Amino acid sequence: MLSTFRTALILVFFSSLLLACGKKGPVRPLNQPEPAAVETVELTQQGNNLQLSWSLPSRNRDGSVLTDPPVVEIYRSLYEPENDCPSCPTTGEPIAIIDPDYPAPATLERGIYRFIDSDISPGQGYRYRLIPRTAQGQAGAKADVNVISR
Repeated sequence: MLSTFRTALILVFFSSLLLACGKKGPVRPLNQPEPAAVETVELTQQGNNLQLSWSLPSRNRDGSVLTDPPVVEIYRSLYEPENDCPSCPTTGEPIAIIDPDYPAPATLERGIYRFIDSDISPGQGYRYRLIPRTAQGQAGAKADVNVISR
């Protein structure tokens, strides 16, 4: 009787090991929501300067509420209006990173951020890409605008 009990106990033990088996993988962090693109993006020329303006998104791309305002990275690329495409990808380092709490070199007035680019040449194509980024480094949706300076 003791050997039957022992055999049953061993069978239960090994059965539980088989049921607990599964494919183990690397630990993955929880997905962080991505911010939506900046809103009301405008690019205008004022004399020898280009003014880029935008407002921060209020939601993430998945529709959830954006709890912390993202920083905004500004990228700039040049293109020849007759030879190049303004929709080509922007590469390189950002020309500015705008922190919503300390927006310099941009300004903030009534929820609208403004960034002035004074390094422009007449007849040159300029393309700007704005990418919001969370404090955890999660990049959001990009917004692109372009203009040919006068």
